[in-house]
Amino acid sequence: RKNGARVEWDVTLPPNSTATIYVPARSGNDVTESGASAAEAQGLRFSRMENGNAVFEAASGRYHFQSVTADSGGAAAVTGF
Repeated sequence: RKNGARVEWDVTLPPNSTATIYVPARSGNDVTESGASAAEAQGLRFSRMENGNAVFEAASGRYHFQSVTADSGGAAAVTGF
């Protein structure tokens, strides 16, 4: 869901899979997972910022991301599962 510069996104990765998740955000610090810092969430590892996205490496599981973007553009993406 997107509301102006705020993004909420639910991601489910099947068992025994991994993925690279691109979350639109101003910085990695602007991303939460289930209300806590995404960089400290179990199963997630903050990798880098790329083209207005916080990039996370993720293990299988369910994630609820929230972020604030630099503008109202951009789109979230998952690759590699």
